[in-house]
Amino acid sequence: RSASTAATISRSMYPNAVSTMTTSVSLRPVDRMKALAAALISECEVIRDAKGRGAREAAIAITQIQGASMFAVAAATADL
Repeated sequence: RSASTAATISRSMYPNAVSTMTTSVSLRPVDRMKALAAALISECEVIRDAKGRGAREAAIAITQIQGASMFAVAAATADL
């Protein structure tokens, strides 16, 4: 997918992160990765904060996304 397609999909799937994703088309891969991770974390936070069924899983997902994001950035910057 192109960057613009990913940004469009991200904005439609993650309306809470629209301000983060608005400029993702022109972002570098690292910044795009961080913005996408932040959007996913924001969605998980809504579930976690509702304290209903799935709150624990959402909290675990947030931790996993943070770790995955860190490794994705490390991979993207390994040759810099």
